[in-house]
Amino acid sequence: QEETVEGRQAKHLAELRRRHEDEVLVFNAQLAQALGDEEKAKELVAEQTRRIEEARRQQDEAERNMKLAQREAREAHQEKDKALRQRDAAEEARRQAEAQRDEAYRAKEAAEASEAYAKEQAEVFQQARLKAEARQRKAEEQVRKKQKKIQSLQRMLAEIGAESDSDAPPDERAPAFFVNEDGTKVPRPRTRKERMGMAYREAESARYELRIGMAAMLDRDSTNEVRIERLKDQVASLFREVQVVRSSNESLKVENAEAFDRASRAEEDAKQARAALADGVPAKQLHSVCRYAGSHH
Repeated sequence: QEETVEGRQAKHLAELRRRHEDEVLVFNAQLAQALGDEEKAKELVAEQTRRIEEARRQQDEAERNMKLAQREAREAHQEKDKALRQRDAAEEARRQAEAQRDEAYRAKEAAEASEAYAKEQAEVFQQARLKAEARQRKAEEQVRKKQKKIQSLQRMLAEIGAESDSDAPPDERAPAFFVNEDGTKVPRPRTRKERMGMAYREAESARYELRIGMAAMLDRDSTNEVRIERLKDQVASLFREVQVVRSSNESLKVENAEAFDRASRAEEDAKQARAALADGVPAKQLHSVCRYAGSHH
């Protein structure tokens, strides 16, 4: 702002000087005409004309520069407006992009939640399907068993003489053997019902034997587990004892090393004492030296 004020003052000063010079030139021309000096008056008029033309030319140049400056200002203003519009458009595009990004994030989160819910529902449906299939297999197995039992009962009822004499009282039952004329015994043929009862008893005995065998195997497994746990406890106890023995051994090593050092120092003291005796040191002084050395060791 100060530079603008200084520039305006400089222009005003130049304009005042130019007007003063023009006025001085006019006065000189009038003075020359009044004195009758035509040559000088012509020169002054010519100089005035040149200055006027120069001023007009400068004015035209200034007006042209002003128009150029105004056009450049208008173009700059238009560029500024265009830049502002572009900035506003960019900000609007950025806001729209951010809104779209937020919307995409929300859509992604919703899709992830939907996917997680779909996975959970799929797991639930899978578990339900597996349970239904298990129930269906169990029902089919029961139907097969019932059908097999029905068919067996139907065969038993369709067989002629299916009823057995064993249902009668003991004194009325037929003997188990037939006695021929020569005295040989022939076993009486069993009916289907009796054969089925024998087969049922054999199957029941086999089931009991199987249960007893399974119980024995389970008992053996449980006994083995108890034995293994007992062996584990024994191994852990032995390991702790080994650790105690090792620590005791380390302590003994340290004590042995200390005892060896004390023995070495005692031997050195004995050697010094013998050397002192050989040199003729008094016994009391030698005793005090040995006691001092022993207390320090």
